[in-house]
Amino acid sequence: LVISEAGVSAAPAAVINSQPAEQVTITEQLEERDDITLSMLEEDLDALIDSDEIELSEGIALDEETLEALSDAVSELEEAGYSVSFILEDLNTGAQLSYQPDVMYYAASSIKAFYVASLAAEYPQVLSTETDAMMRAILYSDNDAYEYLRNTYGKEYIRDWCLKSGVRTDIAEEMYPDYTARELAKLWAVNAVWFEDDEIGQAVSSWYESPNYSIIHPYCSELGITTRTKAGWITYHDGIEDLEATIDGGIVYEPGHPFLLVIMT
Repeated sequence: LVISEAGVSAAPAAVINSQPAEQVTITEQLEERDDITLSMLEEDLDALIDSDEIELSEGIALDEETLEALSDAVSELEEAGYSVSFILEDLNTGAQLSYQPDVMYYAASSIKAFYVASLAAEYPQVLSTETDAMMRAILYSDNDAYEYLRNTYGKEYIRDWCLKSGVRTDIAEEMYPDYTARELAKLWAVNAVWFEDDEIGQAVSSWYESPNYSIIHPYCSELGITTRTKAGWITYHDGIEDLEATIDGGIVYEPGHPFLLVIMT
């Protein structure tokens, strides 16, 4: 995975050059879950260790070469002065891989994933008039469309989404807030369950499958794996305020072991 974006000065590229097969092993010792509930995912994510070491939960194993490559990628970014956080959770078993889940990052456009979902879920009649703006906010990360929706419909619905996910409602107060990888993952857990369990969620979920920019989507797409993601990115320096972030998150529907993945730098 290369963390970069054409036309944006993002974090230095950190590359893992290896084949996907058998790098990550989900062991047989964890029982697969018949039903994946929001409370189950929240409990899993609350249990993550806040650590500056790469943490692997019981039931997940990386081969030595891949773990070394992942460690080198993290070191490359950190030595260049960047922060890095990530969380991966296998939804069927709860097995997890994580690094620094509680470091705070500027959300940039990643917040649009939850604003649009919460608006559609909590106020579904909006779809009769605002589908175009909502789709543009997700597919093209259109700032004008998002800001129009936010100014028109306020923060009530995304505040409800924060309450459902068990994260700070402060996140709902800002158009572009700060949050942690743990909070980002918990918000994605609400989206994931809504995508699966709700008729409107199932329809809206297709908007997240072909974003114009994503770290996760193109890599998985080459492997024929469906994803639902929303990235955020910014490089802004005006001598007073410095904002720099490259963020992606979502659900990767790998056959047999769908997983939640968030990456923040």
